Amino acid sequence: MIPKIIHQTWKTKNLDCFSSCVESIKNLHKDYQYKFYSDEECRNIVKEDFKEFLSVYDSVVPVEKADLFRYLIVYRDGGVYLDIDCFCVKNLDYLIEGQEFVAGYEQGWLEEDLMRYTQWAFAAEKEHPIMLESAYRCKKNHLKCSNMWTLKKTGPTMWTKVINEFKGKRKLNLGSESWFGSRIFGVNSKNTVPVHERRNIIKGINKQIADSKQIYVVHLFYGSWHKGKKTNMETVSELRAMEHMIK
Repeated sequence: MIPKIIHQTWKTKNLDCFSSCVESIKNLHKDYQYKFYSDEECRNIVKEDFKEFLSVYDSVVPVEKADLFRYLIVYRDGGVYLDIDCFCVKNLDYLIEGQEFVAGYEQGWLEEDLMRYTQWAFAAEKEHPIMLESAYRCKKNHLKCSNMWTLKKTGPTMWTKVINEFKGKRKLNLGSESWFGSRIFGVNSKNTVPVHERRNIIKGINKQIADSKQIYVVHLFYGSWHKGKKTNMETVSELRAMEHMIK
């Protein structure tokens, strides 16, 4: 069973514009254990508990470090992983109760004609094999080709392939595109939302829509690793709109 633990990471303990995101998670999950890790703490955990991954961890770029760490920490402890720019609109109990592994579909994204699974919001029981295999796949891919595209080396493309390999072998709760809302346009678009329209994501959501569409978490897609990342001001504006809409 998936324990009531929520894991999040960020560069430092200074959350910049993401304090409201973290508060939205804590306010809806008062009976969960909340664990936060800075970059320094992440490396210390890898060094202490996952020594065989340390050399690879030290040699990959920051976003790939974050990918690898999330697999390792959820393998070690179990629980829910959420990116720091995730805003929670509904309690996760119903989603994880009685489950071994939970991931939603990434809205509007296909990988080799298959829906891509959310890698920025997922949950697993302690020592779930998907988590360990994902960590080993990161290591294998890096050693094979260090300049491999991040999404294929450590990110969502690799993640999706690993999950699909476990279909039929393990109990996997893989479901609604709405669970974890990333590129919501008109709330539940089946098409990828262009970068210049992502600012409209939050405006179309209110509590009634969140309930009817079974939305639990909205990803603000800050993209700290990407050259087209949002500014702090843009993120704060979206957060204020979100807070207003769900009241």
